[in-house]
Amino acid sequence: MRLKWVRVIIGVFIISVLTGCNSLPPTRSLIKPPKYSQNESENSDDIKLIAKNFLPEGTKFLYPVHPNGSDAVQLVDIEGDGQYEILITYKGYELSSASGAIILKKENNEWREFWHNRNSLNVLGLDWAKFIDIDDDNVVELLLGWNLGFEVGCILNIISFKGDVPKKVSSIQYNEMDIVNLSGADNEKKPEIALTIKEADQRDIFVPPLILRWVDDGLVPADDVYYIYYRDSIDNLKQSIGMYERNFIDWYNLAEMLIRAKRPLEAIDAVDKALKIIPGPYERYRVKLGIYKAEALIYQWKYFEAKYILDSIILRDLNNEVKCTEDEMAAVYLNLGRVYMGLKDYKNARKMFVESNEELKKKYKEGTELFILNSYALKKEMAELEAAEGLKE
Repeated sequence: MRLKWVRVIIGVFIISVLTGCNSLPPTRSLIKPPKYSQNESENSDDIKLIAKNFLPEGTKFLYPVHPNGSDAVQLVDIEGDGQYEILITYKGYELSSASGAIILKKENNEWREFWHNRNSLNVLGLDWAKFIDIDDDNVVELLLGWNLGFEVGCILNIISFKGDVPKKVSSIQYNEMDIVNLSGADNEKKPEIALTIKEADQRDIFVPPLILRWVDDGLVPADDVYYIYYRDSIDNLKQSIGMYERNFIDWYNLAEMLIRAKRPLEAIDAVDKALKIIPGPYERYRVKLGIYKAEALIYQWKYFEAKYILDSIILRDLNNEVKCTEDEMAAVYLNLGRVYMGLKDYKNARKMFVESNEELKKKYKEGTELFILNSYALKKEMAELEAAEGLKE
């Protein structure tokens, strides 16, 4: 069984090398595309000739890896007004040469450069280039995933066309990416973006992807669809590790997916199995496993058991028995806030939420993409706290 799983991991690694940053499983969900031109007089050869005239000197067309079959020149109606624009993606001939994206707009029957973004980073390739309405406002955004190499990964830039001038509204680093459209508990129509974000020592191992959705000013966890997206992955991982497999990373990943999918009983079982076999090189994962178990206990209203685990982590950190990261401490305080919410001790709940926010501000600058992403759960809890306090008055 172990040999079979090793072969699967090797296969996934080979696919990731061949296909760029993306190695996530293909989605079965369909996403409504923007309007592409069906005018036969404006065929791909004609568009290519137009686009070629706007290429910067010493550059050539750069073809995206995803979606499959995408062209370096795309004709699309961005504003939904029946007038089509042209997207061009390009790169220079040399490895470290210029790269970027251009959008052409037709004015007075003549094509003109409407937007031009030149990359300041060294780009190896283009992982994604797709127009999609991520905020459900009937105006498409442009998603560009630039491949910066295996060691660095990719960077996703999201370009908004609201207003007079196109503007980059988000930029986030990732290793694998997919776009899906799942209908979860909230019955959202917006598409979700599945992003795997890996640490330096996780480059060659499986890491469960984050499922993100655009809300207000950025990408945030789409908590209501994790149980759908992870369903097959959880079943496959359970089958691969079996009942007595001693592969720590598999149990750890299983625990992480189960807690995000809100399957607390199974998550506790996976955490306990992982803790029994945790090897020295992965000792740093012990704190996160404790946080996952505490969160699972909170889902079952076992607040005092959860509090004991979380208080123990804080005490061990104070005594320098473990060195918690800011992210971990933010999660500890967030879950302590949830404990106090469950106990209807709103004063202490607020204190814990404030501490969680302070830890996040140590790690991420307020207003940045990663701060918005990582503080979203806290933002929701604060809203629930304020609602509960209002009912109490």
